[in-house]
Amino acid sequence: MTNTLAETIAKDLRKTVLHDKYIKAKNEVLALAGLNDEHSGLIIPLLGPTRCGKTELLQDLKTTLETRQQSSRLFAESDFVLGRVPPIPNGKSLNGAILAALGFRVRQKEPTSSVRDRVISTIQSDGIRFVALDECNHLVERGSDLSLRTAADQFKALVDATGITLILSGLPRFQKIIDANEQLRDRATRTVNFLPYNWSIEEDRNEFFRAFLTVLDVFAVHGVRIELDDEDCARRTYGVTSGRVGMMLRLFSSIARNLREPVLDLAAVSEVSQSLLQTSRQPEIYFGEQPPTDATLVRSYTSLLTEAGVKFTPANLLEFSAAVEHA
Repeated sequence: MTNTLAETIAKDLRKTVLHDKYIKAKNEVLALAGLNDEHSGLIIPLLGPTRCGKTELLQDLKTTLETRQQSSRLFAESDFVLGRVPPIPNGKSLNGAILAALGFRVRQKEPTSSVRDRVISTIQSDGIRFVALDECNHLVERGSDLSLRTAADQFKALVDATGITLILSGLPRFQKIIDANEQLRDRATRTVNFLPYNWSIEEDRNEFFRAFLTVLDVFAVHGVRIELDDEDCARRTYGVTSGRVGMMLRLFSSIARNLREPVLDLAAVSEVSQSLLQTSRQPEIYFGEQPPTDATLVRSYTSLLTEAGVKFTPANLLEFSAAVEHA
């Protein structure tokens, strides 16, 4: 297969595979954003395990919520800006990340207070209505120079001074910052949880399978012959992705780039899965002679939730058994 065709398939996968949990998370954020009166400000936490599609959702929200797309001498290009919290953040680098999203640099030896003031004044003068920050979990990871309360105070002060809607996205462990500061909790909506599909729930299994079939359709539309059992491959794909459609899209984009002939079979899925995933995830166990059992797939799901720091209450015997293994 040509590189051009592979990249076209990868692009179409990102555009075409809109699934139930993605749509529900987007609609929930949109509904919560509508609660801000633009005077008191609002914080919306958007949390979920890695590779669920949070970054893509933030870009989608920007496209939906921004009301300005043309730059002028008075205003920024958009009134919705996207930023990313840097690894090992401190007060200056956190404010610097927002300033960079607004299109400005931190000056050499500039004090933290000056960076913070410039962030606030730029938001006010440019009419910014939304600021979304990705990778907020860096604030609670080892090495961060900000205490939980100090980090919370930074966000609280920004919202109070500007009245913006602040969308904070990251891994579920970021919830610690919200829980640690009562004043931040008062400014935050309920957390929007963007979670993988749960194999124990029939509706979730069906939705994951629908998303998987859409992936196959994208390949077929571009002339790739499908030579696999869709139900069998869907189970195996669920196992290696732990029910994350975002991870499935990454996997099949890589498969498209790896195909030497326009044929998609189980061997191609197995080869890329075992190359792309860490050995600690044990991708090989999902590509044995027999498809993985329900218990194996539930373990894949609960293992991911445990690693991501998601509070999880088992709802059935399979989930309980898997949870005990990871306790």
